[in-house]
Amino acid sequence: MQFELTTANKIRLILAPVALTSVLFPELCHPALDRLWDVLLAWRVCHWSSFETIWTVFWYAAIEASMTVVFMRHPERRFVQPRGAGSMDEGGEEATSVQNGNDSIVEETTNLNETGPSENGSVGTTKENKRGVRIKGMRRPSRRIGEILTYIAPLLAMDFTMIKKFRDVPLERILESGGYSVPPVPPMPSNSTATSIPNSLPPKTFLIPTLHNFTSSSPLQLYRALPTHPPSSRRLVLELVASLIIYDALFFLFHLSLHAIPAFRVHHLKHHNHGRQINPQVTNQLGVVERLGLVMLANFSLNVIGAHVLTRMGFVVVFVWLLVEIHSGMETGWGYEKVLPRGWGGGAKGHWGHHVGRVGDGVREEGGYAPFFCWCDGVWAWCAVRRRENGAVGADRGT
Repeated sequence: MQFELTTANKIRLILAPVALTSVLFPELCHPALDRLWDVLLAWRVCHWSSFETIWTVFWYAAIEASMTVVFMRHPERRFVQPRGAGSMDEGGEEATSVQNGNDSIVEETTNLNETGPSENGSVGTTKENKRGVRIKGMRRPSRRIGEILTYIAPLLAMDFTMIKKFRDVPLERILESGGYSVPPVPPMPSNSTATSIPNSLPPKTFLIPTLHNFTSSSPLQLYRALPTHPPSSRRLVLELVASLIIYDALFFLFHLSLHAIPAFRVHHLKHHNHGRQINPQVTNQLGVVERLGLVMLANFSLNVIGAHVLTRMGFVVVFVWLLVEIHSGMETGWGYEKVLPRGWGGGAKGHWGHHVGRVGDGVREEGGYAPFFCWCDGVWAWCAVRRRENGAVGADRGT
C-alpha cells in the first residue's frame, strides 16, 4: 500500500515522535517544562481562582472563530441532510443535497463563495440573491453577548465559591487559599501515620467539592494554591490521554440519559435546535443543566486521576478543539479521527450523523452519544444488535 502524505499523516509525523519522546525519555523534556512552569508561577493571573475559566473562554473564542472562518469560506465541505430527511431551513423549504467523492453530503447551491449577512443579523448565505441556503442560528459576535454571559456566569460562580484542590499541593496551603486558618502543630514523628491537620478542617479530597470559608477578611475564593514543581512529560501525556478517555465514557452515559429519559430531554433540545446544518457555533448552544454537566464531568475526569495543573491547561486546549471540531459540520483534512487509528474516533461526520436525528425520536441504536471516541458507541450498537436478535428469537418461538 502506497503511503500518501495527507494532512492527517503530516500531523501524525509530528505528534508521534513528540508523544513517544515525552513518555519514553521524560528527562529530555524536563528542562523545558521547568522553564515553562517557572514562567507560569511568575504570572500573577495564573494564581487567580478564575484562571481556568479565563483560559477556557480564550481558547474557545479563538478555536470557534477560526473554525467558523473555514466553515464560511468552504461551503463545499459542509454536511447537510439529504433530501427527504425531514429537515427544514428557516423559510420552511426542504433543502437539496448532493454527494461528493468522499461520500460526504454537501449542499447544492449556486455561487456559494459569495456570502454575507442577512437582514436579521444571521451570518451566512441568503435565498434572495441565490447564494445558498441561509444557515440557521449563526450570529455575529455582537449578538452573542447574552450567550457569553450565560457561559461564564456559572463557571465564575464556582470559581469564587469553591476551593481549588490539586494533588501536588500540601493541604495546609490549599486550606489557607480557601480562607481557613490552619493552626501550627508540632512536627509528627517520622513513623507516625497521623495527620497534622485538625479533623475540624475540610479533608484533601479531589472528588468532593469544598466551599470557601467566607469571612469579612476573605469574602471570596480569589486565588488558588499551585504546585511547586511541574509534572514530568510522561505524566503529562498519560494524564491527558487518561482524562480524555474517562470523560468520553462519562459523557456517553450523560448524553445517553439526555436522550433516553423523557424528563431530561428538555435540557438537550436547545443543542439540537439548529435546522438542517450544524456549524461551529452549535458547540456552545447548550442549556444550563447540560453546560454544568459538561464542565463537572470534565473536572471529575481530571480530579479522579489527580491531574497536575499543567495537564489541566493542556486538557482545556485539546478538549475545546475536539468539541468545536465535532460540531464543525464539515469535512476537513486534519480531522482527529483521521489522525487516530481507523475506527477510534467518530469525528465531525459521525457527530453530524447524530445531530441529523431529533431528541424527541428517543434513543438511537446507531449511537453518536460519545463525544470523541467510538468505543462506547460500539458497545452500545453491539448491545442493540443482541437485543434485536433476542427479540427475533423470542418472536419465532412464540409462533
